[in-house]
Amino acid sequence: MNRFLITLLIGFSSLQLYAQQQITLTYQTELPFQTAFDSEFYHLESSMLLRVVTQEITAAAEQHQNQPKDLVFYVNFKSLTGASLRVDYGVNAEVLAFYFDPARSIEVFKTDTYNWMNRAFRSNIPFKD
Repeated sequence: MNRFLITLLIGFSSLQLYAQQQITLTYQTELPFQTAFDSEFYHLESSMLLRVVTQEITAAAEQHQNQPKDLVFYVNFKSLTGASLRVDYGVNAEVLAFYFDPARSIEVFKTDTYNWMNRAFRSNIPFKD
């Protein structure tokens, strides 16, 4: 009975892996991930980094928009001092089709992606293109 449950669990988890596309993005940065020091420089630099991340996620999402798989982005920020921050960002296949519908603008996807990364990275500049 235990072997059956283990086999069933492995089967379901492998189905889940095949139902999603995983993309890993890695960025080297000298910015601290969290800081009590509030400066214009920190927010400008973090905003520029997050814009690059948003553009790369959007480009990857555009390439995979017609696939029936969910997209999972593993965004790794690595500092020069050795610290690392991993931000997981997942997009459901149905939601991705909604974002890339010709009647809607891609800007909604960019804004939502930027805001998710922004909250994870502790910056507070809203998305503006």
